[in-house]
Amino acid sequence: MQTTSSEAELIMNDSPEFVNLALDCCDKQNSKIVKTQACKLLEHMCDNVDGAATCVTTFCCNALNAALQTAAGQ
Repeated sequence: MQTTSSEAELIMNDSPEFVNLALDCCDKQNSKIVKTQACKLLEHMCDNVDGAATCVTTFCCNALNAALQTAAGQ
C-alpha cells in the first residue's frame, strides 16, 4: 500500500493521526476508506485462499524488480 501525499503531510503535521491510520489499515480495519478495505481484502484472501500469500509476494517482488530495472536504465 502506497503512502499518499495527504498521509505524508499527516506524518509531519499530525503524527498520532497517521499512527491511527496505520493501525487501522494493519489491524482494526474499521474505516470505510479504499486503503483499509484493500488491506482487509488482502488479509482475508491470504487467510482463506491457499497460495494467495505466495502469489501476492511474487507479484510485489516482480513489480519492484521491474521498477528498479526501469530506474536503473534511465
